[in-house]
Amino acid sequence: MRPSPRVVKPGLRLGNYELLCPLAQGGMAIVWLARRAGSHAEPLVVVKLLLPQYALDTEFQEMFVDEARIALGIQHANVASILETGTSTEDPYIVMEYIDGESLARLSDVTRKANLAIPISVALRLVADAASGLHAAHELASGGEPLHVVHRDVSPQNILIRSNGSAAVIDFGIAKARDRLAEETRAGDLKGKVRYMAPEQALGRPVDRRVDVWALGAVLYELFAGRGPFDGGSDVAALQRLVRGERPAELPAHVPEPVRAVVGQALSHDRDRRFSTTAALARALEQAMGLSGLSASARDVAAFIAPFIAERLGSRFASAVAAMAALDGVSPDVVAAAYRDTVPPEDLDERTQMLAFDAGLGATAAARSSGLGGTIRLPPTYSSIPAPSQIAASISEALGAIPAHNSTAAPLIPSLPPSPAPSTPAAPHGPELGGLAALEPDNTALAPAGSAAANRTLGLVVGAVVVAFIATGTLIAALVLDKL
Repeated sequence: MRPSPRVVKPGLRLGNYELLCPLAQGGMAIVWLARRAGSHAEPLVVVKLLLPQYALDTEFQEMFVDEARIALGIQHANVASILETGTSTEDPYIVMEYIDGESLARLSDVTRKANLAIPISVALRLVADAASGLHAAHELASGGEPLHVVHRDVSPQNILIRSNGSAAVIDFGIAKARDRLAEETRAGDLKGKVRYMAPEQALGRPVDRRVDVWALGAVLYELFAGRGPFDGGSDVAALQRLVRGERPAELPAHVPEPVRAVVGQALSHDRDRRFSTTAALARALEQAMGLSGLSASARDVAAFIAPFIAERLGSRFASAVAAMAALDGVSPDVVAAAYRDTVPPEDLDERTQMLAFDAGLGATAAARSSGLGGTIRLPPTYSSIPAPSQIAASISEALGAIPAHNSTAAPLIPSLPPSPAPSTPAAPHGPELGGLAALEPDNTALAPAGSAAANRTLGLVVGAVVVAFIATGTLIAALVLDKL
């Protein structure tokens, strides 16, 4: 008789780690924010688990173990680190680096809802980062022999942006590798998201690293055009246009010619005409930025994304604090203060995550405890990126936090492309683990049975995040940045 899958809940211990709160759920797995058991002094981590319906399935277990084995060998700043793997009650789990940011997919979504576009320079920097990380995966070898790793599912959902402005590739769940065990990776299987799929991948032919080059080109196309290269109608219609060899529509006029050329080469139907490696693509993106008079460092990216990620980082942190407090039987304030004390004060004013912590703890008290004298400091803005005051106003207006006002100011550059037709899928279909922040937990379900006071504390902590961010976080950040 097969054992029943375990009940997954806050406080469940897996090896040296305790689960705190769920972050995201995909087609076959779920990820939880976690901590080293009993610790408030070490960085939070993410634990990935198979969903209960797959936890006891041998085939899915093999896929899961393969993913961990592949990713464990990749040591690169632009790939999310695997810290540990293990099994508990016969089903496996993976402990990963916690990325304190958002997926590129979510950043694209929230900027569009705020009637903004991700600046070209920021998009190029993020995709160049992802290309560098993928090259490290492609070059992975064992005993001097290449493993021929191919991600096969590169998409905005699988590119995470840290609060410091760097990007990391995640989810090698359907990656192809020479000695992979799972049958799922054989040529002939249609694996990946249609919007970012190379022609040879769509046709079920053998693939190599150049399908990841294509996918990055498709990501750039979507960021610039507001739609996928072959969007319009169903996934089947998009696949037909793809395999017929049709060319995507021209990119919007604001995209510089050197950038267009790079995207066009990455999206060549003849893979021999594409960049041979993602490292070559990364170099081409750097050159295109230079030729176009564009530049964006990680600090530039951090400055742009700060207003968009602060609320969710704060909410996520508040949920983790509430879970730790409930598990340890202490006040959330004690946990929050202990966690914040683990971050050196000299790093706090360099991290956009600070806004999120301030939202959860109270801006003045948090700044005072970090030795900043009550002043919230963030990286400065740059000429190629919209001013934070413009970003903040657009977000606030989109959320209804402040009334719209008439303005004759010039529109943000680059301008936002028209929204896709209603028939265009809003998001790619298929099994995925769409970024570690794709699903915010129901915070009311996090606390185990306890006193009404504990539940009220949880509500106050989480409520303070949203209220403090809207009322102070965004507007204060905008005002301070404008004066720097």
